[in-house]
Amino acid sequence: MTLQPGPLASMTDWLAAIGLSRLEPVLRDNGIAEDVLTSLTESDLEKLGVSMGDRKRFMRAVGELQARGAPLDVAGTSGAIGASDAPPLHTELRQLTIMFCDLVEATALCARLTPEQWRQVVLAYQQAAVEVISRCGGSVAQYLGDGLLVYFGYPQAQEDAASRAVHAGLDLVHKIASLELVIDGREQVRLQVRIGIDTGRVVIGDIGAGPRREQLALGDTPNIAARLQALARANTVLISDQTRRLTGGSFTYEDQGVHALKGVTEPRQVWRVTGLSDSASRFDASSGEHLSPLVGRVQELSLLTDRWQAVLQGQGQVVVLSGEPGIGKSRMLKELGDRLAMPASMLCNCNVHPTRPTAPSTPLSMRWSACCASSPIRPPWSSSTASTH
Repeated sequence: MTLQPGPLASMTDWLAAIGLSRLEPVLRDNGIAEDVLTSLTESDLEKLGVSMGDRKRFMRAVGELQARGAPLDVAGTSGAIGASDAPPLHTELRQLTIMFCDLVEATALCARLTPEQWRQVVLAYQQAAVEVISRCGGSVAQYLGDGLLVYFGYPQAQEDAASRAVHAGLDLVHKIASLELVIDGREQVRLQVRIGIDTGRVVIGDIGAGPRREQLALGDTPNIAARLQALARANTVLISDQTRRLTGGSFTYEDQGVHALKGVTEPRQVWRVTGLSDSASRFDASSGEHLSPLVGRVQELSLLTDRWQAVLQGQGQVVVLSGEPGIGKSRMLKELGDRLAMPASMLCNCNVHPTRPTAPSTPLSMRWSACCASSPIRPPWSSSTASTH
């Protein structure tokens, strides 16, 4: 969308054009108007409490304005900024995984509590939820009262955005259900959530007019995620068929049948996520049995085979296989195991999951549990203290 040229009517318009409308109240409260706006320094903005990022954006915009020799002029008498010179609205067409999370029976709980008590509950819920969402790589796009709109794969793209979202959904159910909220030292409140997740193409960018704008995604995906959330029962995570295909064998699912979702043209297959699968690795979970024959990599596979032969002769070996994400490291190791006909008991595949980057010992603990499920012995790294090192 291209804005029509013309002089900016006020400081309000100029700040909106550079995406800094949030600074206007601070500037107005300190007596700053159009006549002194461009004379502000970064030190001045810092004294006003403006964040470093916004200070840099403001000074860059002023610098570009002065470089064009077009000072801000409310009356339009001396080279006012044309709106066509303003930064264009940035929009993207991309694939996102979108989650809607909502408290169950929130209206009844709100009616039972005072506004102050309800605020305490909502803040505690939001804080716990954001902790889980951030750890899984998501970002909260909107706080909708007791609801959350969450994006996975934006602003930073993630190859496993769908899996991250489902992990976050399962963790949210557990985290919120385990919250122990005591209101005013007397009443204890237990919370439950319901979650809907969908993956698809959206257009994302600035939405809104005037001083208030938001980065929101538009398309069928947020609508479907919202309908799935409304369909979900307490403490359950519902996902679309598209998200189910992307998450592969990483989780276990329960078929919920085909549902006609309000506002969605075609009925959709719905799945309930029941937990994590016991796949040996993320590669196995995502690829399943649908692998095409490996082409090339003859030299690399020959080197790995030679190292294995040295191991069989009693010479210990350590091989580091490195490369860009998606280049085929896991595929090559699977090919090596298949060619050497290694029994599963000889393979120990451990992956640090991206949703738990601060607990590097988690894969060892999980592997130990899988191998010794019937044993009462616990590994020394399974304690919360050991997992931090």
